[in-house]
Amino acid sequence: MNSSSLTSSLARLTGLRELSLWGSLDSTCLAVVGQLAQLTRTSIETTSDCDLRLLPPQLQHLNMQVGGKEDGGAVTVALGHLSALQDLSLALHCSKAAAKSSLPTSITALTLQHTAPDAAEDGVLQLDMPSLHNLQELVTHDCLHGSEQLLALAAPPALMYISLSHGSVEHAVSAAPAWPLLPALRALSLDDEDEPLPPELSRPLLQHLAAATSLRQLRFFNSSTDESVPMCAYLTGLTQLQHLEVTWQHPATRADALQLTLLSLLTALCIGGGEGADDTAVVALALRLRRLQQLQLTDCGFLTAAVLPAIATLARLTALVLSFPRLWPVPEREEEPLGQEDLQLLTPLRQLRKLNGEEFFSKQALQELWDAEQGR
Repeated sequence: MNSSSLTSSLARLTGLRELSLWGSLDSTCLAVVGQLAQLTRTSIETTSDCDLRLLPPQLQHLNMQVGGKEDGGAVTVALGHLSALQDLSLALHCSKAAAKSSLPTSITALTLQHTAPDAAEDGVLQLDMPSLHNLQELVTHDCLHGSEQLLALAAPPALMYISLSHGSVEHAVSAAPAWPLLPALRALSLDDEDEPLPPELSRPLLQHLAAATSLRQLRFFNSSTDESVPMCAYLTGLTQLQHLEVTWQHPATRADALQLTLLSLLTALCIGGGEGADDTAVVALALRLRRLQQLQLTDCGFLTAAVLPAIATLARLTALVLSFPRLWPVPEREEEPLGQEDLQLLTPLRQLRKLNGEEFFSKQALQELWDAEQGR
């Protein structure tokens, strides 16, 4: 549909309350959207030169992507007139937003995302955090990396939930000193597919992480820190942690894996690629982390069915994912994937709703279990 047809169609939808449009709207289309007096929720994609002041002032929920300029210049995000806006999700395809950008003070939930490959260290917006006095929830995706910007997040008095994600270890190192100083920091995600930090940089990063005691959720993807540094040992002070995902190299030793038994409030645990999560460690984790509802152990160090009886005691477990290491069976081992007799060890898990064990149990065993469930 071309621009004229779209604007003509939109003009007739005067009672529209919710609208989703993707495809780089220009100011002409946005002007028509601005005339929809009943519209309260919209998802749109606009060009970099689009006048966002044309958006209807009664909007309460806005999910918006703003295109970047060809010259990489700053884009003005003018949303201050949306005095009824409560929920804003903003993704910028540009280097940064202009300093004169404005957000409405009515916002209670804000999600920010930056998709440009050359993301500026100071993030996507020059946020005036003290003016967002109604803000209760802030989620960022690979933006707001500078410590000064992050420390400003402590300003809004109503802010109760902050979720930060960093897509590179460089960004994480820059942001780390601010983590312990954010009492509303509840979720943190670190993801980097490049070479891990050397030990001398891994330790300071983990020390800052260890001091962020308000965390409830931590995702530690790929190889952000050196495997010679016992990462799990730094997490034992995060006693409020409920959701933990660790992949790639950690925990590298059984001793480090056993440190996780101290996180007694965990309801979800995902370990991927940690050789330290061997049979002994997995049994200990299952016997100590009694609140677990979700457990995922893939490419870890355990090689036998010895872990299953302990896992079967997790009465609250609703989701279970298991797999052997990618290089299993190693040449000196001839065992096949576990069979029906081993699978039956999990029958005490009455709350289990999801089981993914295609690389752990034989296909025949899983099929027999499925047939039995269908026959009930």
